[in-house]
Amino acid sequence: MSLIKSHNYTINLDNVQYFKSFGDGTIFRMIDDKAVKITCPYDVVIHQLAMGTVSPAKKIINLEY
Repeated sequence: MSLIKSHNYTINLDNVQYFKSFGDGTIFRMIDDKAVKITCPYDVVIHQLAMGTVSPAKKIINLEY
């Protein structure tokens, strides 16, 4: 598992099987069976998805917190 500590993330959702809360951050399980944990809280990820910050054409989410 890779841990990325930042306040800016760009994630291509086409490569994500699922994501879930993991400790104080969010873990993304990728289609290649790798896992990436980011320090962005799960509720921030959900909120930004709900607010429409995903590019519909590319299915990319830009997380900033």
